[in-house]
Amino acid sequence: MKKIIILILILNSALLAQNLEKYYNMLDQGKIESAQENIEQLCKNYPDNPEVLFLSGIVETNSDQAINIYEKIIENHPDSKIANRARVELIKYYYSNGLYHKTVEETKSFISEKPNSELTKEIVGLLFCSLQAIKRTDLIDFYQNKLSNNYPQLTPYIKNSNYLDIYTVKQQGRFSEQSIEDSGEYALQVGAFSNPNNARNLLNNLKAEGYQAYLEKRSANQRVQVVKIGPFSSRSRANQVGKQIERKFNLDYIIIKP
Repeated sequence: MKKIIILILILNSALLAQNLEKYYNMLDQGKIESAQENIEQLCKNYPDNPEVLFLSGIVETNSDQAINIYEKIIENHPDSKIANRARVELIKYYYSNGLYHKTVEETKSFISEKPNSELTKEIVGLLFCSLQAIKRTDLIDFYQNKLSNNYPQLTPYIKNSNYLDIYTVKQQGRFSEQSIEDSGEYALQVGAFSNPNNARNLLNNLKAEGYQAYLEKRSANQRVQVVKIGPFSSRSRANQVGKQIERKFNLDYIIIKP
């Protein structure tokens, strides 16, 4: 009897793993609505499974509900592998919703606790982008040096962060916007979303107002869609449009070189 129960559990686990992989593939292919319908049924079958909860958080269109799901995973399943992923998704939500101070604190905490995690490489750039967004560029070089010294394995990701396209380093270690040439191609980053529906909604709203908006997926693993506007031939023009976006949509923006 015990062998039969164990066999059933193994089969159920294997079946669940197959379903999860199938739905992740559907999301990667942009089949959002189909995935949502199937995931709803999966949640009914496995209401407290952290992997299933996490998947439901990804397709959740309501940001507050998604945050509740991730917090539930962290609270109820702190030792599960997916708990760290849920923490990272929360950080991305904080950033995409303009909670930059919260992003800074949570990112710093995650980096100090999980410096060798692959997930850390996904979010280290959000620290610097958030500092830039809250006008604390004086701290960018400080944390760049501190993190590079303490966690040398993160140095390539620190060097490749978006903020380095916005600020250049002088010999004294200070950052200056004026040191960037006002030429070349630039773009505005106005949002980064784990939920593709939220990204598309913003994209459509921007296009409806006549802006040349587009989506960019950071990586298949991250499943983060970035909303950008551009390109612009000069930084001054990008900044001019950014100010318009800020007034019309109450959005923060970052000027980058795509």
